[in-house]
Amino acid sequence: MLGLQELLAELNYDQSPHYRRQENDFEPETVHLFRAARDINRDINVDGKVDGIYVFETSPNDETRILPAQPAVYIASAQTQEASEEIHRSLWNLCYAPFLIVTLPQQIRIYTGFNYSPGAENKGLLESIATTERLQLLKHFSALAIDSKEIWQSLYGKKLNPNQRVDKRLLQNLQQIGALLIKHKLQPKVAHALIGKYVYFSYLRDRDILSDKWLQLQGIDPQDVFTYKATVSSLRTLTEALETRFNGQIFPIDFEAEKSLNDEHVSWVASVFRGDKIEEVPEIVRQYHLPFKAYNFKYIPVETLSTIYEQFIFERKKKGAIYTPEIVADYLLSEMEWTKELQRGMRVLDPACGAPRGAV
Repeated sequence: MLGLQELLAELNYDQSPHYRRQENDFEPETVHLFRAARDINRDINVDGKVDGIYVFETSPNDETRILPAQPAVYIASAQTQEASEEIHRSLWNLCYAPFLIVTLPQQIRIYTGFNYSPGAENKGLLESIATTERLQLLKHFSALAIDSKEIWQSLYGKKLNPNQRVDKRLLQNLQQIGALLIKHKLQPKVAHALIGKYVYFSYLRDRDILSDKWLQLQGIDPQDVFTYKATVSSLRTLTEALETRFNGQIFPIDFEAEKSLNDEHVSWVASVFRGDKIEEVPEIVRQYHLPFKAYNFKYIPVETLSTIYEQFIFERKKKGAIYTPEIVADYLLSEMEWTKELQRGMRVLDPACGAPRGAV
């Protein structure tokens, strides 16, 4: 089967300026793509690595260019199928590129970056190429196919399902947890704040900011916050420690005034986020045993946190707090270029912008 360099040659990536594989290949707006891939390589260790990213232009590639290039295909190599699947999981969490191609010693695996599920071997796997006769399938991901936009009209482009992206799936799962909490007598405002806190904790935990050592210095046993043993008391202790550490609040809960929140509620949420084994979680949440093992908050873009924050604003519809999906913001920016050419430093008036997704 093809090695990494042979694969790049087969796809004609090795001759294209759109294949990026080192930090200085990227514009400032997209250098985070390389840094995230570098982090994945460090985590996967010797069994696999992300080599580079083929990008496509979303606006004219000249002096008037405003929007940065976007990732189309990640290219990686792996020694084992397990390493290949872990790369897929990490890139699904990263939520950037719609496709991933991994070369292994005996096969080439083509994944969608918009779908993944733990325990389902072929979830998100589009093709497994194990014979030279099937190499023709790679033409759909070639430099020419991407540059000409043919990739989006191909069979594989039509299989992309944005609803299975990590941001969509995570929001769906969180809404299910919210429904459970509200059903069991927790006020919606408190339920949403509790869920938001555990999203926040997960970001800090997976990025090693909430290390066991730091928690122990605060007198907190990690199991009392992050497992089915979690309690309101430990949640409050951690919340207050973080508010002191970062000098601010996020998803606030008034622990003194709020009497509807109890240990069961906290235990349910902690159990789901941890992905505890079925026999360990409280019986009431077994039917809500969601696939949180799939998530790695180290790679989920931090912008997703703001989306979740907006999603869980209590009575957000009554208050007009509706976030603009990123794809819509990108579309509006593209349409603006047709009306008036965008220039760096241009001022745009949007009296109801809220979180200005189109400006950042």
